[in-house]
Amino acid sequence: MIREDASSQMVALGKPKSKPESPDEAPLDTIPNLWPDADYEVCVTYTEFVSLCPLSARLDLGEIKITYVPSTKLIETMALTTYLESFRNYTCFLECAVNKICYDLGEALEPVRLEVLGRFRQRDSISVSPIARWKTKENMH
Repeated sequence: MIREDASSQMVALGKPKSKPESPDEAPLDTIPNLWPDADYEVCVTYTEFVSLCPLSARLDLGEIKITYVPSTKLIETMALTTYLESFRNYTCFLECAVNKICYDLGEALEPVRLEVLGRFRQRDSISVSPIARWKTKENMH
């Protein structure tokens, strides 16, 4: 769920944390970028990512690293935490989770550039680290 960046409409900031059932129900509040003409990146790492494997129902544990160059909006970090925590009951493959995070953040932020990296714990001697990149409508081929 994407919300506008007006502070009066923020769902997560300054309010008790509710537990959405899925990322589709978790608001991604944004705040205005006060330096839209500056050339800078924002890097966010979430170290306690959990989702459910759709085949085995085992927990997939890992780290999500989000790197983006903002345009006019920044992600509000409490809302981002709530959104990422909502994957705990969400059944999806690792690649799907990383792509969903990238898509949802891209839609909410409309960034200049966005990359989402998932580093997941090794299972059966295999380590999986999907990377998804946001493409703006102008950059799509």
